[in-house]
Amino acid sequence: LWGSTAEIDAPGSGSDHTPWIQLSGAPILYPELGGSPYESVYHSNYDSLYWVEHFGDPQFQGHLAMVRFIGDVALRIAD
Repeated sequence: LWGSTAEIDAPGSGSDHTPWIQLSGAPILYPELGGSPYESVYHSNYDSLYWVEHFGDPQFQGHLAMVRFIGDVALRIAD
């Protein structure tokens, strides 16, 4: 999807997951679709459902892939 390659990077600081890493030491998973056109509008005036529906991911393929991935991970670690 969007011609990206799979990479595993250390999550950065300054986001919602920071307390989990720095205070509790709990492991986290921070999946994202790299190379997405969404990166160019993240936290801007264009960061909206309209933009996603019309430009970013009109058929919601990236969203579906992420839901399937996270659902699979949740099922595997739940046992």
